[in-house]
Amino acid sequence: MKMHFLAEKSEATIPDKTDALILFRDPSAFKSEIFYSVTKEVDGANNTKISGSFVARVFDGPFNSVPKYIKEMEEFLKGREHIHKTIMYIMRIVRNVQKKVVIIT
Repeated sequence: MKMHFLAEKSEATIPDKTDALILFRDPSAFKSEIFYSVTKEVDGANNTKISGSFVARVFDGPFNSVPKYIKEMEEFLKGREHIHKTIMYIMRIVRNVQKKVVIIT
């Protein structure tokens, strides 16, 4: 994984991996963006700072259900009159534990 290699080289990895965060965003069917948390700017990487107000929900299920979860999240946000600009997701995979998908807007 190039991002992790660059973060290690810059000594910017999160020491406790349970605190690390990787966010995914799919701006189109053929492009994905991955945001990898680090402790400082990483040389050779496209460094991005993410800030703002966020809404999150947890969905249990396989990765191929993400589009369905995104639609459910959009409906949830409409009901709360919350306007979202971007939807990102986290896929949490832990051995011997069900997969969980968190949708963040």
